[in-house]
Amino acid sequence: MSRTKLPLIAVLCLVIIMAGVLSACQQKENGGNAAEGAGQETVSLVMTMPTFSTIPKEITKVQEAMNEISRKEIGVEVELQIIDSAAYNQQMILMLASGEKLDIMSGLFTYSSAYQKGQLTELDGLLEEHGQGIIKALGEEYINATRINGVLYGLPNLRDFASGYGAFSMRKDILDKYKIDIATIKTIEDVGNVFKIVHENEPNLTTVAPSAESFLNQYRNFDGLGNDFGVLLNYGEKLEVVNLFKSEDYKNYLKLVRGWYQNGYISKDVTTTTEAVTPRVKAGSLFAYNTTWKPGIEQQESNMAGTPMFIVQTLDSFMPGSSVSSMPWTIPINSEHPDKAMEYLNLLYTNEDMMNLLAYGIEGDHYVDKTGGTIGFPDGIDSKNSGYNLNMTWLLPNEFITKVWEGNQPSIWEDTRKFNETAKKSAALGFTFDNAKVATEITSVQNVYDEYRKVLENGVVDPDEYLPEMNAKLDAAGIDVIIEEKQRQLDEWASKK
Repeated sequence: MSRTKLPLIAVLCLVIIMAGVLSACQQKENGGNAAEGAGQETVSLVMTMPTFSTIPKEITKVQEAMNEISRKEIGVEVELQIIDSAAYNQQMILMLASGEKLDIMSGLFTYSSAYQKGQLTELDGLLEEHGQGIIKALGEEYINATRINGVLYGLPNLRDFASGYGAFSMRKDILDKYKIDIATIKTIEDVGNVFKIVHENEPNLTTVAPSAESFLNQYRNFDGLGNDFGVLLNYGEKLEVVNLFKSEDYKNYLKLVRGWYQNGYISKDVTTTTEAVTPRVKAGSLFAYNTTWKPGIEQQESNMAGTPMFIVQTLDSFMPGSSVSSMPWTIPINSEHPDKAMEYLNLLYTNEDMMNLLAYGIEGDHYVDKTGGTIGFPDGIDSKNSGYNLNMTWLLPNEFITKVWEGNQPSIWEDTRKFNETAKKSAALGFTFDNAKVATEITSVQNVYDEYRKVLENGVVDPDEYLPEMNAKLDAAGIDVIIEEKQRQLDEWASKK
């Protein structure tokens, strides 16, 4: 049987076509990060995230370095908007409601409410088409943990999903000054004794401040199931939803912080101040604040505070049900280019150069290689004068591909993976509460809680008087309806596991 010979021009065409197919396949295998934008007009996006420290002065310089990579890889440039954490939620509410340009948003503080208002883009199709690198980095289990009613609206960031609750960050120079042995600080009673010593000797120094709205954000042994309006007590041991505000645990917590306030450890302006805690430590006006423990936390907080800090943990390490989905990266419906937004997120989850730029800034300017496989400040640069000292790898899409800051063990990211594995885990791990059916009640309950939260949970008022008053209003606002709906959804979720 004779073979028909192809003309030379046909052979050449076939070779070109096959080369193009092979290149496309390689791009797909690499997570879709090859230069799909080559030869096309560059798409401009806006990306927002909060900071718990000062906003970097040289953010534009770092932004341009990142854009050099993303323009080449996917034809995208991004404007980074890094916003003070105290103002972040309100600013996102305004941007989302006004339809302002917003393409990629950290979901910290915003995820539940933005979903409830229909302001987030569904991500399943976008992830499949433009986020293969994300799928490989996260794995299906973590991706599925952020679904709401089976639909994906946010992507979890790779970080410490567990938290060492009941932790406090304290200035080492003050501890050393009064010869306080840090090895003896283990319980919340020990912490109170330290506060007493510091307050008596440094009366003009604020002894302790909450790092968020109240100390309860990080001092907890319950699973809040998203909003604390119906919780699982005792580290989420049982799938029984109860009213936190009528529990003995909550009453004991209120008595604790009330004592601190009456003793003068907490400042009188605790309910009105908006300045983040680490700049206050850096300025020399604050001794301690509450936080959560994790591998490398002392170095992280020391970098942010500009002085060596000691961390003590008084409660157990715990992974609540919503821990994986507590700070996801989202694409708001404001975005006119959700496909490019997903491509950019894919680049962040998979590209080490992009992650290190966002995490630490520009090599040589903001950090240099140190001994033992770590990085640190260049000569003459420190946390106080650095032009880019974000120090928030835990908020970024994938901290596990960033370099390790000096003072940490080179194995910190592997240690963090093990920390996640060994912590207590809520029986509701992976459950996400859908607010839709009780949106009205949640708004009413939230309004009541906002009225009392800061004054009660920071010790400003007498809990014996104000807690019954708050509970009466919460009952009238419909908290029991929310609890019943949470229990119903939780039971349904558990039956399908």
